[in-house]
Formats: sequence, C-alpha cells, structure tokens
Amino acid sequence: MTELGERSFFLCLIILAGGSFGGALVDILPDEYLPGVTKSVDLSCMPSQNENISQLVMLRMYRSRSGGPEKDPLATFLTNGSPVLEEKGVQLNASVSGFYNSSDPKSASLCVNLPRPTSAASGYYMCYVEYLDTHGLMHKPSVSAELSSLAFNDSVPVFYQALLRELRNDLDDLTSDLDHVTDLHHSLSDIDQQEKTKLSQISADSSKMISLVSDVKSHVNDVNQEVSTLETELARLRDITPDTPVNFYAYVSSAYITPANEANIVFNTVNQHTDSSYSASTGVFTAPINGTYRFLTGITAQATVYTSAAITVKGQEVTSLFSYDDYELNQATASAVVSLVVDDDVRVVKKTGSRIYGSNNGHHISYFMGMLLW
Repeated sequence: MTELGERSFFLCLIILAGGSFGGALVDILPDEYLPGVTKSVDLSCMPSQNENISQLVMLRMYRSRSGGPEKDPLATFLTNGSPVLEEKGVQLNASVSGFYNSSDPKSASLCVNLPRPTSAASGYYMCYVEYLDTHGLMHKPSVSAELSSLAFNDSVPVFYQALLRELRNDLDDLTSDLDHVTDLHHSLSDIDQQEKTKLSQISADSSKMISLVSDVKSHVNDVNQEVSTLETELARLRDITPDTPVNFYAYVSSAYITPANEANIVFNTVNQHTDSSYSASTGVFTAPINGTYRFLTGITAQATVYTSAAITVKGQEVTSLFSYDDYELNQATASAVVSLVVDDDVRVVKKTGSRIYGSNNGHHISYFMGMLLW
C-alpha cells in the first residue's frame, strides 16, 4: 500500500448507496443535504468488483450541474505506476483522497469530501474508470449519481430542529453571561462595603449592572418563549408522522396474465412489504390502520387492444387508466391519494382489454404499490 493510500484508506470506507454500471461504481453519502445544516458530503468513485481488471490506469470524477453533456473535472487519481492525485476544475472547497494497492486493483478508490456544502454543490457526479483486462483490452466505463439540495424541498422539520439547537445554544450563552454579570454585581457590592470612600462610583456601577441583568433576563425570557413555540410546532409535526410504517410493492412475475373484465388484477410477487396488508394471492390491499394513503399502478397491455383499468376503494372507482398503441406494447399509469379506515380494501380492477404483461428481461412492467402518508 502506498503512503497516499494509507492516509486516505479510512476516508473511502463508505457503504455503497449510489449507482453502478459496467465496470464503474459511484457513491454519494448523503445524497440529499440541507445548506447551512449538513456538515459534509462524501463522494467515492471505484471500479466494479465484478469486472476482469488486470491493471487500473485511472479513476476520475466529474460534476455536471444539469446532467447534460458539459462536465467539469473535479478530481483525478492516476494509478498506473506511482499513484498521482490531482485536484482541479470545480471550486467547491473539496478535499480529495485516494487509495490504491497494485496487487488488488479492484480495491482502488477516489474519494471527495465537500465540507459544509452550499446550494452550488448540487448536480450530477460522474465516476470514470479506465482499466486493462487480462486480454490487454482497454475499458472506459462511467456512471453518475445525483446530489440534491433540500433548500427548497419540504424540509421544515429538519430546519426547525436545527434552528431549535441554535436557539438553545444561544440560551446557554445568555445564561452564562447572566451568571457572569451576577457574579460581577456581587463583587461590586462587596467592594461597596469595603471601600466606603468610593461609594458614589460603586453605586453608579452597580446600577448599570442591575440594568444589564434586567436586559439579559428579558432577552432570556424572549428566547424561552421562542423555544416553547418551536417545541409546540415540533410536537404537532410528530403527531402527523405515522408511528407504524405501511408500504408495499408488488408486480406480475409471469410473462402475461389474462384476467376477466371487472376482475382483480393480481400482482402475484411482493418485492417490498412492511406488513401483511397486501395479499399476493388476491391482489387486495386491506388498510391496517386509519390514515391517508397513496397508491400507484402501472399496466403494460397488448398492442392494438383497448385496455383500461381502475383503482377502487371498497368497490368504488377513485382513478383509472387507459392505453392503446397500433404497433407496440402500451403502458399507462394511475395514482390516487385517499383516506382509509381500518379494513377498507383497495385493488386494481381490469375494465377492458386482453393480455396484461408481467416481467420482461428482469423489468417489472405491470406493478401496484402503496404507502401510508400520515
């Protein structure tokens, strides 16, 4: 391991949560941040563990604000020969590190840390890998992932919590100042007793200190009222946040199904489920708790056939979809946000059409999902 690798090895031990394609992997943690609150964002670029790599030539990271073809170079790690780490291009106050072991080229990584990211850090970050396989062929795969700013998203709870911490820090500082002023006032009172000849001056100083103490106490009371207001608002936000998560994702795993008109479309394979509220054998979701839910379905149907379906609640249609194409498979989606009580049933009902297609080359092209919002 090189000296450069020893210094940066621990900075690169990040659980992969980004994107991968071919021989490249990219990771951004966290992939969303709040300017002024988030302390730092870590990005890493590395080769895929599944590739045939005999010699790693280079790792490079770019940044694109819009995801278009224009890319700004952010950092480059040349691993062929003596490892060389370069920083250039985007001015994001970033620190860059790299790790490389010539006996294990797949373990190499290029890491970038963005401390205190501002809104300017948002964009698409691309990992570019250049390597030779055991046949001497050159490969240049790349992959990108997005880093998003929460500055304009629905991030009020995070903002309130950060503001509450700042106000409490201010309150601690003011309390400390009050203690200091009170101690000083007591000292002046002692001097007043000991130095009778300076009584007039000490009395004036004491009056100023008393006024300052009063001002500080008034400020502390104002801060306490703001803290109380924020705590009340946080309690309200907690009340609308569900204590029990409810969500599911199901899809049709066979090549196609042909349910009858007015019959349930049964999405027979569950890929994600927090409980047993959705039945993969009947295609029916049964509300486990009262609340507001969101449901989404996508149907891929036979070409040249008019196909329609609907999301129903207790047998009543709440939204529907319709698809038709002269030449190719056609797909349509529908979604709904509804209020449910315990045991209300939600299902997708076929209205017209013939075949509904399921999995295609590993892709789920007919699916049904739902989640509890609040």
